[in-house]
Amino acid sequence: MNTATLFSNPNRSKCTLQRSKFLLLGVVSVLLASCASYPSSIAVNDPDQLPTLKQLLQSPQEHAGDTVVLGGQIIKVSNTEQHTVLEILQKPLWDSGHPRSDQDASNGRFRAELDYFVDPEIYKKGREVTVRGTFTGLQQGKIGNHDYQFAHINVSGIELWREQPETEVHYIFGYDRWGPSPFYRPRLRPTSSVNLVVPLKRPAN
Repeated sequence: MNTATLFSNPNRSKCTLQRSKFLLLGVVSVLLASCASYPSSIAVNDPDQLPTLKQLLQSPQEHAGDTVVLGGQIIKVSNTEQHTVLEILQKPLWDSGHPRSDQDASNGRFRAELDYFVDPEIYKKGREVTVRGTFTGLQQGKIGNHDYQFAHINVSGIELWREQPETEVHYIFGYDRWGPSPFYRPRLRPTSSVNLVVPLKRPAN
């Protein structure tokens, strides 16, 4: 059956478009489910509903005891006999939970306390890490000679990310000859600023 015959029959064309819509919704659901997933070490039910570092700093009493997932770059590692404290420069997270090192944006620093020892040669300055844990409040400290209040997290899960670049895939919508279709554009991270976008075609009139 050629294209002219297909579009000359309104009922058949409508049925085809309805099937396309259902198919598209199914594909989108699968893609969204696969994209917004954290590793099991830091997994939570609904990451988008968790308080941000900015909210913790602004309303520490309101969020005391809340579960949080925060990530960024390690600035400092402090070990004692019983625990380790990581000082981390916060970064926004990808849907995968990986810190977005392609952005300079940060809401500050926070401290993540683990109840075990980690080797500072592995968890070293500059490594990217994401933690899940409980917000216990603000701790007074210093950055150099500057007084600073750190959000303090008791860690229940941690993900130390690999140092080599990986690929984040972001799905977008476009049009091909038969209507709306899902496409994707890879964004390279952590340091590349190259965006590769699949050309989009709109239906012919």
